Amino acid sequence: MANIRPFRIEIPEADLDDLRARLDAARWADDLPGTGWEYGVPAAHVRKLAGYWRNGFDWRRQEARLNAYPQFTTTLDGQNVHFLHVRSPEPGALPLILTHGWPGSVAEFLDVIGPLTDPRAHGADPEAIAFDLVIPSLPGFGFSGPTTERGWSPRRIGAAWAELMARLGYTRYGAAGNDWGSYVAPEVGRAAPDRVVGVHVTQLFSLPAGQPGELDNLSAEEQEAMAGLQWEEENLVHDRVQMVQPQTLAHGLADSPAGLLGWHCQLYGSLDPDYILTNVSIHWLTGTVASAMRLYWEFRHDQAGQAPSGLNPAGPTTLPLGLAQFSQDFKAIRRFAERDHSNIVSWNVYDQPGHFSAHQSPDLLVADIRRFYRGRLGLRAFVRVVHRVVAFGDHHREPRRLAQVPFPHRAGHGRQPERDVTAVEERRRRVRPAVRASGADDGEGTPLEVGRQLRRTEAPFWGIGDGGRGGRPRERPILQAAQQFTHTPVLPAGARSGTGGRRAPPPVATAPARCLPPARPARLAPLP
Repeated sequence: MANIRPFRIEIPEADLDDLRARLDAARWADDLPGTGWEYGVPAAHVRKLAGYWRNGFDWRRQEARLNAYPQFTTTLDGQNVHFLHVRSPEPGALPLILTHGWPGSVAEFLDVIGPLTDPRAHGADPEAIAFDLVIPSLPGFGFSGPTTERGWSPRRIGAAWAELMARLGYTRYGAAGNDWGSYVAPEVGRAAPDRVVGVHVTQLFSLPAGQPGELDNLSAEEQEAMAGLQWEEENLVHDRVQMVQPQTLAHGLADSPAGLLGWHCQLYGSLDPDYILTNVSIHWLTGTVASAMRLYWEFRHDQAGQAPSGLNPAGPTTLPLGLAQFSQDFKAIRRFAERDHSNIVSWNVYDQPGHFSAHQSPDLLVADIRRFYRGRLGLRAFVRVVHRVVAFGDHHREPRRLAQVPFPHRAGHGRQPERDVTAVEERRRRVRPAVRASGADDGEGTPLEVGRQLRRTEAPFWGIGDGGRGGRPRERPILQAAQQFTHTPVLPAGARSGTGGRRAPPPVATAPARCLPPARPARLAPLP
């Protein structure tokens, strides 16, 4: 593919030797007796991690884990960009671009790559949506190398990601992210609104803008979120320093792996050492300590003077957006989120941690991403799932000849109605009586169960053989079943598309669980 270069991580052994030598020579700060985290990251905590980094951490193991996935580099808007490109073995997988944050890297998503790309191999239901994943290193981060010019703000990165997806040949895809990725993913939607089917984030950093009356009549939940915001404002400092003088700080961190580890640990806290050190090592070994921190400065200066504080100068986003909010993380304030994003269709709050949810709560995050994009895909996903069930059955039997189920692409049909998972569940309840008479809640009414029932009773109409008649298999039953499930009109082969299907009812946002109060160490959002 033009301008796409294969890439493999191969850190020279001399760089690892230098790291070990610097850790051996570290000069440690002192701790006051009897203190913990109230003064910041304790020296005892950093020394313990640094000792493991020096004597126990296996970089080559983590390097091999990353190299297990196809990696590439390309040049986007004059900047080298590194990315993983992991294709699903499932036909019809949805392309999804995932964006990490600071102080993270592409390693943030290692625990979710398998479940998202190959749900069947990871124990998921056959109806689960699969994804082709594109996971770039942010410009100035890790294997993308240092930035070489000004201006790499989330807005510019979003446009670059849209170009990357076009370069890879994807015309319809999703965009998701965490931390800075929660800023970048909506910008991908702005840059390519006709191609992005929906945006999924784990934070919505929508803040008060100082406008009259905006803080009137706050709900109890909103007051709790404001209190958490105030705590973060008073206790975490990385964003303010990096927005104002990242280069001043970089002189110390770029020369001291122990200093870098301590600075990053204000956010990593007590996560498992291998996860922390994999991400910190990527920043250190690629020489991107300074350029990664500059993203904060670029964001601040991209926003300054263009709109009231807290407001995006481009106005609210309009694409379908879903939030999966985890505990011990930034709490979104609904009224400000709806001000900045006009089409929030999914709002789920979990009582499990945390800011690095792809590592801390990967199963919950994967399930939320699947539900969100299943709602975005509608009938297209249903037809693909039923084809899979009919072809492979309950035991993945050899696929048999299938009738091609038409999918309308003409005006009014190319983009399916937007719906939330709750709307899909409601349609499942409506189709259940037609599938199974019992009221047991064991999955009846799902595309999987509809497919099984049709496979048992209507096999000739699916094109699994033709009943010995030798004619064209009839398609009406699958079209009727699909219509029942999605509430979307479907045209039989040869019919003209006309003016398009009916729009689904407005989605209803749900919250599976209430968020617990933030616990130390919490994560501070980058503030404008």
